[in-house]
Amino acid sequence: YFFHWTAVAKLGTRLVEAIVPGDPAPPTLPPAALNWILYALSRLEQRVASIPGVALEGYLVAPYIDDGVEAFLGFTRDPEFGPVAVIGPGGVQAELYGSAAMRHVPLPMTAAKAAKAVEMSALGKLACGHRGEAPADVDAFVRLVVEAARIVVDLGPGLKELDLNPVRIRTAGKGAWPLDALCVFDD
Repeated sequence: YFFHWTAVAKLGTRLVEAIVPGDPAPPTLPPAALNWILYALSRLEQRVASIPGVALEGYLVAPYIDDGVEAFLGFTRDPEFGPVAVIGPGGVQAELYGSAAMRHVPLPMTAAKAAKAVEMSALGKLACGHRGEAPADVDAFVRLVVEAARIVVDLGPGLKELDLNPVRIRTAGKGAWPLDALCVFDD
């Protein structure tokens, strides 16, 4: 079973990070907002409880990020080349541009190889400030590519596939943030 559920409660500049029963310092939220969060978590618990063999272990509450460029970062194992990174436009742009816009880079990965792959893909055009947009933090994305590639190599052949899509590359200095991930392991 696959669940994708995100709940974020943003109030002004404050973000609800956690609600822990018995917390001696309760969050400073308006009662209506706290009630909504508790209701949403209760509904999630009910849905998960109805699925045999699935247990809810906790909650992740994160900021909503809607600025920047969406990128795709994936890793797969090619029978001839071994582990390969796939880099290109992400989110809806991945569907729009298709596989022709993706760059395939054999591992091990270096910052220079990752930067070149971004530059040579459609992602590079989007990230450089296409049509008057602010340039994206490509350096942060390159660091993410290199670190994710290291993890893929460390996990070895048991990891069949890793997809981070979309990765939101925010404006310069604000980082690159994976918003969704899929890992596929051998049995």
